Amino acid sequence: MAQQSLEIWRGETLSVTWTMAPVEDVTGWLFLMTFSKQPDSSQKVLQVAPAVSDAPAGKFAVILSSAQTALLAPGRYSWDVWRNNAGQERLLAFGVVTVRANARFPA
Repeated sequence: MAQQSLEIWRGETLSVTWTMAPVEDVTGWLFLMTFSKQPDSSQKVLQVAPAVSDAPAGKFAVILSSAQTALLAPGRYSWDVWRNNAGQERLLAFGVVTVRANARFPA
């Protein structure tokens, strides 16, 4: 399980790739990435499905579009990525993302 801090500008495209350690083949795995204002909040701000990028090498990735990150108000959010296959749910990565305001996408 990997903890990671991220920082983005509101409206910026975000691309993150993870590699299982130790390397584990992720063929057939489903993933779910969730953003919320607090780690224990039932109110989810954004949910996206990362995709397998190199199954035998244990790599999966998420790309958030400019339109998706523009929906996030500036501030700090908790995020996590889970393996989402029924009966095999597992937390794979988590952390905090700081979304910064800018002139193009002000608060």
